[in-house]
Amino acid sequence: MHRQIFQELYETIFRMNTSIRAKVVCLENIAHEDERFQSWLVVGITRNALKALAEVDFSVGKAKIKRAHKVSRKDRGERLFNPSQPVSNAYDFFFSRDSVILTTSAENGKEGHAHWSEIINLDLSDLHPSRTPYSALKSKAEIERVKALYAKIFHTPTASK
Repeated sequence: MHRQIFQELYETIFRMNTSIRAKVVCLENIAHEDERFQSWLVVGITRNALKALAEVDFSVGKAKIKRAHKVSRKDRGERLFNPSQPVSNAYDFFFSRDSVILTTSAENGKEGHAHWSEIINLDLSDLHPSRTPYSALKSKAEIERVKALYAKIFHTPTASK
């Protein structure tokens, strides 16, 4: 059902007489704001981000942790809205390129992802029954999950430095 709704929304936006950028923003806003879709789901964290968090006692703002896409949103939008005809599987195409990795600002600040440190699997999807917030690690449950991952990866008895 969600796939069909998303496809219909995408095809409506595809036919709009506006720029590709405007179409991309429109589709992304629907994906972010409509509770039927889960957008920007965290699927991993870089080793550098995990270390940066531990160094500041898991204070996300101090560690400057960001949600980063392995596939650029611009490239995804071009591939969705630049063809002469809409893609037939917009839901799969969009959401397979929508998940995010938690990175440091420095890792996210460059083009591409080849320069990122090792990506460690981190699934936070169960902590977001509906909309996913844009910013990284907003809830205590998310931070506790990251602390546990740090303790496991770095073999510490507790999640502190």
